[in-house]
Amino acid sequence: MLRVFVTTGRPETRVTGYDRWRKAWAVDVAAVPERGAANRELLRYLAGRLRVPAARLRLLGGERARLKSVSSTLSEEELAERLGP
Repeated sequence: MLRVFVTTGRPETRVTGYDRWRKAWAVDVAAVPERGAANRELLRYLAGRLRVPAARLRLLGGERARLKSVSSTLSEEELAERLGP
C-alpha cells in the first residue's frame, strides 16, 4: 500500500518528496477536487511514474481526503526508487 498526501490545483502534477510526519509521499496534483478529477489525475500520474498499468492501481481510502491510500504490488524499496528524485 502506498500512502499519498495530495495538494490539488497545482501548476503541474509531481512528487514533491516524502512527508516523514505523515509517513506518506507528498504529491502536487494539477486537477481540482471536483467529481473525482484529482483522484483520477493522481492515479494516472502514479501509474506512469511507477511504470505499472493504471488498472493495477486502486484508491483504497481517502477518496475525499488529502491523505490517500493507493494499492500497489511494489515493495517499499521499489516505491522509493521510482518516486524519489
